[in-house]
Amino acid sequence: MDSQLRSSINIRILQTADELEMVRKLEAIVWSEEESIPVTQTMAAVKNGGFILGAFWEDVFVGFQYSFPGLDGQKLYLYSHTLGIHPEYRRMGIGEMLKNEQKATTFKWGTTSSNGHTILWKRSTVI
Repeated sequence: MDSQLRSSINIRILQTADELEMVRKLEAIVWSEEESIPVTQTMAAVKNGGFILGAFWEDVFVGFQYSFPGLDGQKLYLYSHTLGIHPEYRRMGIGEMLKNEQKATTFKWGTTSSNGHTILWKRSTVI
């Protein structure tokens, strides 16, 4: 992705029901309607230590990254669940930008979540 196009991508945390519905609709495009995650579930995750990042090119929603807390039996960690890019916007570096912002957001929050538990960086092993 050239630097001019890259600089026009805006990434931010998504929190409202309307924003999470945009994520669900993009999941349906990327995977299928049946595999899209209901807004009630993503809303619960967002309100309880998780976050969803949205990538916008001008006013167009082009991608997302979804993370939520997990527990390994002793420590709470951040689980990187899904990343989806609209087919028309792939191979432009947007996924890499979302992963970088995911890491930055995790560290901005420090080593604790909003409820005070330790968050460890952990990559998804699900394909």
